[in-house]
Amino acid sequence: MSETAASTLHIAVTGGSGLVGRQLLPHLQSVGHVAHALKRGEGEATWNVQTGEIKFPGKLDAVIHLAGKNVATRWTKKAKEEIWDSRITATQKLCEYLARLPDADRPRTLI
Repeated sequence: MSETAASTLHIAVTGGSGLVGRQLLPHLQSVGHVAHALKRGEGEATWNVQTGEIKFPGKLDAVIHLAGKNVATRWTKKAKEEIWDSRITATQKLCEYLARLPDADRPRTLI
């Protein structure tokens, strides 16, 4: 196996359409990694926010979790609840899902 093939990672990114994700995905791909933005709903690479479940084509080496309500907003009571739910609760669900995976299927890295 070539050095390039050996170092290629398969990476799923939540929040891939956000401020950081839009820059990160092309960069990961440009250095030879297989990176997909996880979308909600149907598709090849998806993420269910309510359950944390990920569908990804092939073995997954890493998950980069960027999803969540934008914090650059007026922090009303409602906005704080939405930020909490979209960031803390969604992260808990994602971690619970990943923890339930068999060791062989579990990504080695969560950022």
